[in-house]
Amino acid sequence: MKTKFTALVAAIMLLAAVLAGCAQPAAEPTVAPTQEATAAPEEEATVAPEEEATAAPEEEATAAPEEEETAAPADGEKDTIVWGTNAEFMPFETKDSSGTVVGVDADIAAAIAEKLGVELVVEDMEFDSLPAALESGKIDFIAAGFTRNEEREKSMDFSDTYYVARQVVLVREDSTIASEDDLKGLKIGVQNGTTGDLYFASEIEDADVQRYTTIMLAAQDLAAGRIDCVIGDNLPIGVIMNQIEGLKLVESIVYEDESYAIATRKGETELMTAINEVLAEMTESGEIDELLTVYSTGE
Repeated sequence: MKTKFTALVAAIMLLAAVLAGCAQPAAEPTVAPTQEATAAPEEEATVAPEEEATAAPEEEATAAPEEEETAAPADGEKDTIVWGTNAEFMPFETKDSSGTVVGVDADIAAAIAEKLGVELVVEDMEFDSLPAALESGKIDFIAAGFTRNEEREKSMDFSDTYYVARQVVLVREDSTIASEDDLKGLKIGVQNGTTGDLYFASEIEDADVQRYTTIMLAAQDLAAGRIDCVIGDNLPIGVIMNQIEGLKLVESIVYEDESYAIATRKGETELMTAINEVLAEMTESGEIDELLTVYSTGE
């Protein structure tokens, strides 16, 4: 009996040892490998890369381009003003040896731009193209020995007068023309689109009106005998007479005075106010009279 009991105890102890040996290997592969495989890789893969990939690129891609696209166009609109002229009308506008437009109107235009605090841009074009360029917005104002009259006032606004001109008749020294009646049926040269063209020469009975891009070209044809006379503004004609010999004015033909003014699109109140202020300042100081002398005589 004792021997059976001893054998039974030994069997129980052997079974317990076997069970203990089986339980120990199962604990080792489940605890340590699971912690190493899940903890470290998850922190490295999810935390650091996400912060680097999302923060910096978004700030660089959205901030800078937006400011450049919106600021530049606004500056371009407010920092320039476009002056339209025909640089073939001494002493009001002509080009010097470097191609720069100079003259009385050029100095006035520069003063207007300075008054407004903007850069002046010059658009030189044929005289008869100026009204359409103003209406379309290609230019902001016309200063070109431009006469104010009722017809033009229908489509544009005018500044105060800064020079009073009149139309004159230019002939060769051997001409016998002495009155308006003598102009009937003659070849008359004018600058295209000017008051001398539209409101004088075109009204003369049976006149053969020859239109030129500049008054100087008309005067050259007159001197060469290709036309009979030229009708144009007194001051530019006076400058031409100093450059081309053999020409004279028909003193007995006298036309009404006309006013030079600066034209803008209708309703440009702020611009017109600045223009009139500049003209008043330059007139009161005597600067416009000085400019007329300088650009007419070169002194």
